[in-house]
Amino acid sequence: MSDSILVRVTLDTYDFAHPSEQQTQVYVQIPDVARVSYTLPGSRFEGLKDRAWPEVLNVAEEYYAQAWVIDPSSAVARQAVMEWLRNTTNRDELQAAYEEDQARRDPAIRKLRTRIAELEKANEGLDDLRVRALDRNAQLRDRIARLESTSRSTEAYDGELTMFRGLVRVLRIAARNEDLAEVQRLLVAHAADESVAYAEVREKSSRPAADAIAQSPRERRLAQLLDTIRTHRGEWRVGDIVTMRRLTGGPTKRSTARRDLAELHRRGHLNQHGPQDGRFYTLKRMRTRGGDER
Repeated sequence: MSDSILVRVTLDTYDFAHPSEQQTQVYVQIPDVARVSYTLPGSRFEGLKDRAWPEVLNVAEEYYAQAWVIDPSSAVARQAVMEWLRNTTNRDELQAAYEEDQARRDPAIRKLRTRIAELEKANEGLDDLRVRALDRNAQLRDRIARLESTSRSTEAYDGELTMFRGLVRVLRIAARNEDLAEVQRLLVAHAADESVAYAEVREKSSRPAADAIAQSPRERRLAQLLDTIRTHRGEWRVGDIVTMRRLTGGPTKRSTARRDLAELHRRGHLNQHGPQDGRFYTLKRMRTRGGDER
């Protein structure tokens, strides 16, 4: 028997001895178990036609038992079906088959399932953010461990270790609460704070202002963006840059962010990935003379 699980409740004339009377027929098909039909009074049709299949079988079997219906031709099949139904796993399978059948037959349920599929697809973006947050958290923990194992003089800027510890603490709370919007906000804010810290380090180590070559606003913007990407690594999209600059006060036009990423790619700092409508950039790894990547 290769057919699927099926239960059908119909109202028609099934008693040839009384052709004017209608009866309710419950047809049951369980693959590799049995096929069987129950015949009940016509008055039972309205109460059974929309009920879940496990309940329909219970009602039909209960009627046969209480009404002392004698049907030797179907007794063995009915017993096999009811023994199969007593297993909780089988009963769940019958319920699932009923729900699937309803979805195929009911336009409203089909529409609802389509909407659920759309929501699941939209949720993929949140899953990606969750993975990126976990990856960033692991990077921070690794950096903290390296800083703690050496002297504070190895910090890239003053207070780096303290900043990392604080970020890991609040990220853990946001992740526990599944507040992905807060996770994204924290990561972007941290990127902005570190960009400022690195800029201060560069300013302290640079030549006196009188000897320094003045940079245009665009060059300063590109330098800050490159510092941020070097600090946090990972994948960077136009939307990430716009979100970061909204928090730090930089230009928030998507066209500006797109041109800045493309320019850093043109200068050899970034790798470009994906089609135009899904493009993102990653930091290009540089090789030292010894062959190591940095």
